[in-house]
Amino acid sequence: MWLAFKLSDKQLYALKIQKSANKYTESAFEEEEILHEVATNYQDPKWVAFLQKFYNDPNLEATKDHTHNLQMFD
Repeated sequence: MWLAFKLSDKQLYALKIQKSANKYTESAFEEEEILHEVATNYQDPKWVAFLQKFYNDPNLEATKDHTHNLQMFD
């Protein structure tokens, strides 16, 4: 994992470079699938209940930020 600075928008990004061998490619696709699952299920009732208990806030509304999941750009 590398820290990268994108000149066009002046933002910092995490850059992950994946090897092209089949075993690494398969692993990368599995990782992408898991991260997608986490990112899209942030409003699952069990997850929301856990967050509300963890933060001791029964009115907490879960957001994607609560997953601590990074956004994949490309």
